[in-house]
Amino acid sequence: MGAHTQKEELTLLISTLLDWYEGSEPTKLEYKGISYRGAYEKYFYFDTLSNPCNLKPLLIETKGWRVEQQNSAITQIYDKYLFATQKQALASKLISNIMPALRIVMDYIRHFKGLMQTYKSVSDNDTSQGERRVGFFVIEKRFINFFSKIEQHLDCEEKTYFSQLSYPVEVLPRTARFSSSRRFKLRLSEFKLPYNHSFFMIYYRFCFFYERINVLLEYFSPEVLLFAEGTSHYEEIAALVAARQGITTIRVQSGRAAVLHSGYYNMPYDVMLNWGEGFSARYKSVSPSNKHIVCGNPDLDERHAKQRVAGRKTLVVFTQPKNKGWIGVEDYNILINLVQHLLIYSDIHILVRMHPVDNDDAFIKIAKASKQVEIVNSPKFSLAAVLKRADCVISFASTTISESAAWGVIPVIYKLPKQPKLYPYPEDEGAALVVESIQDAVIRVQDIIDNPSSYNETRNKMKNFSEYYFDTKSGNAMDKVVSEIRSAADNKQ
Repeated sequence: MGAHTQKEELTLLISTLLDWYEGSEPTKLEYKGISYRGAYEKYFYFDTLSNPCNLKPLLIETKGWRVEQQNSAITQIYDKYLFATQKQALASKLISNIMPALRIVMDYIRHFKGLMQTYKSVSDNDTSQGERRVGFFVIEKRFINFFSKIEQHLDCEEKTYFSQLSYPVEVLPRTARFSSSRRFKLRLSEFKLPYNHSFFMIYYRFCFFYERINVLLEYFSPEVLLFAEGTSHYEEIAALVAARQGITTIRVQSGRAAVLHSGYYNMPYDVMLNWGEGFSARYKSVSPSNKHIVCGNPDLDERHAKQRVAGRKTLVVFTQPKNKGWIGVEDYNILINLVQHLLIYSDIHILVRMHPVDNDDAFIKIAKASKQVEIVNSPKFSLAAVLKRADCVISFASTTISESAAWGVIPVIYKLPKQPKLYPYPEDEGAALVVESIQDAVIRVQDIIDNPSSYNETRNKMKNFSEYYFDTKSGNAMDKVVSEIRSAADNKQ
């Protein structure tokens, strides 16, 4: 079974089981009048991807559902995960039993660490008294980098970053502040679950974070709270708390939703700013109640000013992290072997842009050994700066393949044997070329660079593709994003 199918099956199973449980025990998913249904859906999805045995609490609480069901495709999925938990090794069981408590301990450590830290604006142009108050919720460091581009254009606003984590001040934008923890009370008497319930440890963490983000939002009182990926349980709870306080929540698209998994269903945000009509239609299919607005992709605003480095034939290689649900070690090695092959048989300049969570150092070592290879990672190098230098790009199916097509840089997809097509399927629309071997990849890349006029038809299809999925015809995406944020904040004043 491919990773694509596995994710779709897991999404269906979790949704089905929570539908049944919510129907039989609705109040046990609640805290202070809000439902954690969406948070559980996201939590179980991502936790189970990392370890199938982590679905055990949900399987235990829905045994009644299994008893009621006749054998079917969905019960087979249930039985498969149940079998995995039953065959779990002793050491793995011990870790699974201890991990929930350790996670709670880590939550407290982060909280107390935050109480000891004071984050302020460190800019000479302090924006703490801005015209509008804008908050940014980030679950990972890479989203600080993502939002920093938008934050720079909000020059008249008070800007505050929120997170479930604590970050050293040096990673934060110099024109914004980070919300440190504040004291709060967590009363077990308000819990809807008994301590011996299978969900209790998860529920406790949800309530802990609810109270933590609640006091922070009350204190800093942003008029608008922005989210990037928006698919985690932390973001779900933060959005629900913000809604209760009357704060407008906006999700800014940062990826392509290759698989419509649990994280995308019934997203809780008031507004979703999408790249193009194609993506809006996709999100509406699983989150129809939001206000969907097409703004374009700000990373593409500079595409008309694209300038190549004279005399350099340049290929960009985009990596994917191995063992993260998409590709394995052998797959990753294909790109390494491709680059090494090109170093031997070609004079093409190679730019390697590693995925933000790709921690492998193989390409870094290659770049140190060869002046023909250069590492161009974010945030030091923007995507725009990289694609301005490119004649061609190659990767496994990724967001940057589609963005390259929108830039007018011909993308080549290296198709793995069991790799499914991934949304928005640029290869189906002729907006990307496909190769299935290192030899074919070398030949195709060299031909694109040596004979660019032979690919004019491909470029026309890339243009049509980018207009539908990235709204490239309209342009000025960043201005639109900033305008929507300011409009939402003004409506709260």
